[in-house]
Amino acid sequence: MIQQKTTNSLLYETLNNLMATIANCCTQGATDKIINNTGNNDSLKNILYIKLTLLDEATLGDAQPNPNNGSTQIPYFLPDNIIDAQIIFTDMLGKLLQKESLQSGYGLLNIDTQDLPSGIYSYSLIVGGKVIDSKKMVRNK
Repeated sequence: MIQQKTTNSLLYETLNNLMATIANCCTQGATDKIINNTGNNDSLKNILYIKLTLLDEATLGDAQPNPNNGSTQIPYFLPDNIIDAQIIFTDMLGKLLQKESLQSGYGLLNIDTQDLPSGIYSYSLIVGGKVIDSKKMVRNK
């Protein structure tokens, strides 16, 4: 019975530490946070109110995996009001390798890099003729 009580105490302490860590690090977007930790198992509460909204601007994600050895994926989001968007791929000297038009909404580009030599390449999201974001991807053979 003593061992059981020690295990319960250890679990309770671990749970309290985990909840405190979550409460301290995960409050972005929270409008209200209540932590009632009086040491009594029956009164442990962690209430977090989070307001979620849809993105209202174009975003370009990181290539995964990066570095890649033949293929990679790039996520993106374009709001409905964007009609002229494209992604371009260039080598490190700025030579255009590929240009593709994009449709609004969430998308995932499957990129085949089998024919590229090892090196660093960049990709850019262009909306209305303006570069919104540029990122790099590494090709390893």
